[in-house]
Amino acid sequence: MKAIRKATLGKDKVVDVWEVSQTGAQPDWVKVNFDKKAFQWDGKQVKCLMNVFKPSSGATFVGGNIYGVLYAAISDFIDGDNGAILTAKKFAQKYEIVEE
Repeated sequence: MKAIRKATLGKDKVVDVWEVSQTGAQPDWVKVNFDKKAFQWDGKQVKCLMNVFKPSSGATFVGGNIYGVLYAAISDFIDGDNGAILTAKKFAQKYEIVEE
């Protein structure tokens, strides 16, 4: 899906996002990351291996542990442009969906 990421400084930006779901549609960039094992299901969450997943913007991730692993729960959102993982509440504050 496409969403507008609201900028605190500068311009808003249209980005690809994925609402984490085991049954919903997956954008191509998500499928590629599952194929590369950058994303792996771990129960009801997705393990994101940050040393493998490269956001489209080339941004690096902030956070995770010393092994470069972050987790996204079902209903969290992953920003395919900068790699941010957001809860639904944070996503609603910082993004606006423009295309499902």
